[in-house]
Amino acid sequence: MNNIEYVSIDKDILDFLKVIYFGAITDPMEAASDRAYRDFNRTIRFNNMPQERRDFLRHTVTALFQKEIPALVDAGVPDQNAYDAWHHKICEQIRTTYRNARIEFYYGQAQKWLNMTMKYLYVSGEYTFDGLFPYLHVPIDNYVFSIAKKELDIPQPKISWSRWDDYNRQYMAYQTALRSKIRGYHPLRWEFKFWMKEARQLEQDAKVAADNSGKVCILQELKHRDRVSESDYYETLERIGALKNNYGDYMTTGPIDCDTELLRLPDADYDLSCALMTMLLREDHFCNGSFERRYRAGQVQPILQRMIDLLSAEGR
Repeated sequence: MNNIEYVSIDKDILDFLKVIYFGAITDPMEAASDRAYRDFNRTIRFNNMPQERRDFLRHTVTALFQKEIPALVDAGVPDQNAYDAWHHKICEQIRTTYRNARIEFYYGQAQKWLNMTMKYLYVSGEYTFDGLFPYLHVPIDNYVFSIAKKELDIPQPKISWSRWDDYNRQYMAYQTALRSKIRGYHPLRWEFKFWMKEARQLEQDAKVAADNSGKVCILQELKHRDRVSESDYYETLERIGALKNNYGDYMTTGPIDCDTELLRLPDADYDLSCALMTMLLREDHFCNGSFERRYRAGQVQPILQRMIDLLSAEGR
């Protein structure tokens, strides 16, 4: 099981790649935790919490990792159940840290932070996790959902991973489903292998999405999904290059009034339509649940349709 191919690499090259990905690594645990945080922090709804308070919460979790992960490595665990119990305990503490600060925080977000930190510590070479590696969890996100559906025939859950808040019935049930079907690899090693395969597929999809017809197909697929998820919209816009991080530059109100800006949709060009969609996604970042409410009020689908219509017209 888990035959690993080893190669030699110039240490200077490896150190360079680590700095490019993780930043200046003066504290490997902090570097791994911060990089993992960036992988999911857009799913946190801070409700206008000051940046210094956000930083304090992030540092609190990193301090938790700095205490608990080395202790786990030193003590070891006898079996999978023991590691799972430790994992549940740490996720509970992360969730409680944010909930005590009146921030809605879910087990789905906690597992992503913890699992990616463990993965990055391994990838960076800080820990080999000898004796622990077979028990490490797969970081759950939409990429893993896609891989698991293609490779293992595990259905994608209807609730977004970042909103899972039943550790046993949602998160552990999915981990257990992965373990029951993965063959020939430890779970995290399986994720390494098939994540790369999915990344290559995404690169091919991006080439297809580079032309208007490809973008229209992707947006049509999003339009006809049964469930609503701001994460799906966010990732789709990223995939086709339609996410406008500078969306504020397209707005005419300041501070931005979303309802007023939406009145511009009938005459919006493609870039403004993308900016309006990004605006609603960012609004949800600060006002939890606003995207779903606007979707149910019929304010999201018209933007999506406007994007489709404009792309289709350009392709004729």
